[in-house]
Amino acid sequence: MKTKKKTFDTVLESRRWKESVARRTAGMSRSEVLDFFNSAETASLQPHDTANETCIVREEPTKP
Repeated sequence: MKTKKKTFDTVLESRRWKESVARRTAGMSRSEVLDFFNSAETASLQPHDTANETCIVREEPTKP
């Protein structure tokens, strides 16, 4: 059985992100680190508001 070549390695990207954040926050105080994670630069990492979103579940019709 042939397998497809990986195009994206999630574990590798996660490790790269962690190392990048560790380098950027090295030497920061606790409040500076909190400000870093609350900044607009990392806004994409924050959970977004789902109050206005809807979820549609589509079920297959049951056969008689």
